[in-house]
Amino acid sequence: MENSGNDKRKSFFDVIDEFLNKDFRDLGKEMRDFGKEFKKEFHNKNWGHDWVKTYPLLNVIEAADGYRLELAAPGLQKENFKVSIKDNELKIWAEVESSLAEGENYRKREFNFNKFQRAYTLPDDVNSEAIGAKYENGILIVTLPKKVQAQDEAGIEIKID
Repeated sequence: MENSGNDKRKSFFDVIDEFLNKDFRDLGKEMRDFGKEFKKEFHNKNWGHDWVKTYPLLNVIEAADGYRLELAAPGLQKENFKVSIKDNELKIWAEVESSLAEGENYRKREFNFNKFQRAYTLPDDVNSEAIGAKYENGILIVTLPKKVQAQDEAGIEIKID
C-alpha cells in the first residue's frame, strides 16, 4: 500500500528508517558513553574490588600432637604480621604500604594482601600457652600444639616383648 500525500500515517519503512536514523543512533551514543565510563573505571581504579582476594588463603593440618595453620601471603615480611590470642580466638593480621610508585595504577588486580585480618576460634584441645609462628618462603606457619591430655586420649601404644 502506497502512502498518499493526504495520508498522515507512516509506512512500515518510514518507522524503520526513523528508528535506524534516530533511535538507533541514540542507542549507539549511549553505548559509546557507557564504554568510555567502563574503560575509565577499569583502567584507573581497583576495578572489581569485590572479587579481589583481600585476604590470604589458609590450610589447616591436624596431627596427633597438634594443628598447623599455613597462611599463603607472598611478598610480605614477618614484621608485617601480628598474631594474638584473646578469649580463645586466634587473630592474624597484617598491614603494609602499597608497593606502587607514584603515577602507577593497576591494570588488573586479582589479589591484595596490603591489609587483612583473619580470626579463628581455637579447638578446646589446643594448648594456647605453647602456640608458635614463623614466616618463611611467603607462608606464615602457626603451630597449635594439643594439650597433653588430648594427646593421651589418642592412646599410647605399648610394645609387647
